[in-house]
Amino acid sequence: MIEYFKNNLDYVPFIEENLNLENIYMIGLVVSELLHGVKNRKEYLMLSESISAILYLDCIFEDWIKAGGILFNLKKKSKSG
Repeated sequence: MIEYFKNNLDYVPFIEENLNLENIYMIGLVVSELLHGVKNRKEYLMLSESISAILYLDCIFEDWIKAGGILFNLKKKSKSG
């Protein structure tokens, strides 16, 4: 999402298409990371308004365990491949 807000044309069409199809969800960690990176209050307000239009997915502890397992396995594959 950061590349989208930076208007990186390698990502913008893909993200816009999937936003329109409601295939993109936001989780709390991403929301806080995006807002953490803003430069000023005006940017903060604009970004918080923009991301509030994205579907929000509430994660439970088990989701984070699964995500950690996926990342762990991907890391192992990249080192062995």
